[in-house]
Amino acid sequence: ELVRNGYAMIYTFPPNVKCYKTFLSLQEEARKQKRGLWSLSEQDIELIKGGHKHGQKHTEDRSFLDYLFYKIRRLFG
Repeated sequence: ELVRNGYAMIYTFPPNVKCYKTFLSLQEEARKQKRGLWSLSEQDIELIKGGHKHGQKHTEDRSFLDYLFYKIRRLFG
C-alpha cells in the first residue's frame, strides 16, 4: 500500500526479488498519477532541503518527517 500510494520507493536486492515486477509496476503507476511523494513540486523539494521560499532563507532545520506532516496537513487539512 505504501508503494501504491506513493509513500515508498522500491529497493530490491537478491535474494529478495520475488515481487520486484509487482512493486515496480505499482511504483510507476503512483509516479504517473503523481500520488504521495511523487506529487512534490520543486518548491516542496526546496522546503525539504531547507532552501529558499519566496526569496527568503529558512533558518530552522526541517526533518523529512516534519515535511511529511506539513504535506499531509496541506492535503487533508
